[in-house]
Amino acid sequence: MARPPSLSYVTAVNGLHSTLRLAAICVFGLAGMAACAYEDDVETAPLLSISEWPSGLVGPTTGIHAVVAASTDAELAPYATFALDDVHIDIAGSALQLSFVLPQGLTGEATSILLEGGRDGDLVILRSHDGQVAATCELGATMFCELDYGDIVVSDQAVAAYWNEADPVAQDAHLRVSAAFAAQPSGTMDILLRR
Repeated sequence: MARPPSLSYVTAVNGLHSTLRLAAICVFGLAGMAACAYEDDVETAPLLSISEWPSGLVGPTTGIHAVVAASTDAELAPYATFALDDVHIDIAGSALQLSFVLPQGLTGEATSILLEGGRDGDLVILRSHDGQVAATCELGATMFCELDYGDIVVSDQAVAAYWNEADPVAQDAHLRVSAAFAAQPSGTMDILLRR
């Protein structure tokens, strides 16, 4: 799996621990990017491989979600990335549960996603209960996932209403990102791992 360079957290190895030197989470408001928050020197325990992944790891955390279909378009790329501040990971033995909420500006309403699964070699394979949403994840200093949302519902009218107050250029870009997501419902997510 290849991480898009614009989506990755910046990491450095410091002794026995992997230290997150700078993680930027940008929040996009109605008029485009509103603010970026940075976490400096957030220590994470060493995570060498999924086989060494301890039970009870993580809990609530944050992530960055990118819309694959719009990420490669130079005009849309700045609007194709969303900060997710309500990501939850629960690990019990080899079983993993991941939950997060897709933003209203992407689907028209806040869409809760719950995935469960476990290890498959060096990867983690997750699925929703109805089998519509699937994720393949790899573990490093962050957990990077490629997601397929299947038949996820996107309301063009609700997305347009959500971005109604944005400037015309940003509004058009957000609507095009949402349309690209509806046509090709896939994404990538980089999740900050904490202990």
